[in-house]
Formats: sequence, structure tokens, C-alpha cells
Amino acid sequence: MSFDDLMAQKRLEQAIEGLDQWSQCPGHMVSRYEDMILKPSEEIMRISSHLSINCKANIAQEIAEEYSLKKQIERVKTVAMRKSLLGVQGTYWDEHTLLHDNHINSGSMGMWKTELTKEQVTILETKFRDWLISRGYS
Repeated sequence: MSFDDLMAQKRLEQAIEGLDQWSQCPGHMVSRYEDMILKPSEEIMRISSHLSINCKANIAQEIAEEYSLKKQIERVKTVAMRKSLLGVQGTYWDEHTLLHDNHINSGSMGMWKTELTKEQVTILETKFRDWLISRGYS
């Protein structure tokens, strides 16, 4: 989908509205993508604590390794291969992991810096300024 289509269809507004609705649910917790990528064990410990689950650091590390970005990308490739072998049209996902064939592009942070034009960044920063600042993206 092009940037112009994304903006015209108000997809970002819809995503933010959905997040805001979920954020009003009692007992909710938000994990930042950057934290899951940069310090997954710590984030797993934080999630466990939020859920009142006693998770030891070594177990959190094992979970982080098992579900690392590298391993998840390999799982997505397997889903994509299965889709191809089955001749499935449209989106295909694994029933166990719920990963779909295009679930992860690169997984890298900051792709917006190379994928968006300066004009697009300005549009987003202007339109979503307050939301970005409230979440530490200033």
C-alpha cells in the first residue's frame, strides 16, 4: 500500500485509535518494539511480573533465544514455503504460531529513516506529533 493510500484510508488513525481503546482496558500493558528487540529478556521479565508470573532470569533468556528475531524470521520463511507448496492464494498463516507469510519484513528498527521521504516524515510528525511525544518518540 502506498503512503498516499495509507493516509487517504486513515489506516494510521485507525491503528492509533485501536491502541488507545486497548490501552483503556484494566490491567493492560504496552511493550515497545524497541524493548522487545534490544532487551528481550528484560521485557519478558517485565511482562511476567505484570502477569504475576514468577519467571527466573535464565528462563526469560531461554524464551528470548527461542523467539529471537532471527528464529522468527526463519519460522516466517517456513510458513511462506508451506504456502508456496500448497499453492495458497492470499495470506497464509501457521495455525500454531499465528505467523503469516509476510509477518516480518526485516525486523529492523528505524526503517522509516530510509523508507520515507522527508515530506512524508514531516506529514507524520505534524499529524501525530502529540501521540509520538506521549510515547517518547520526540
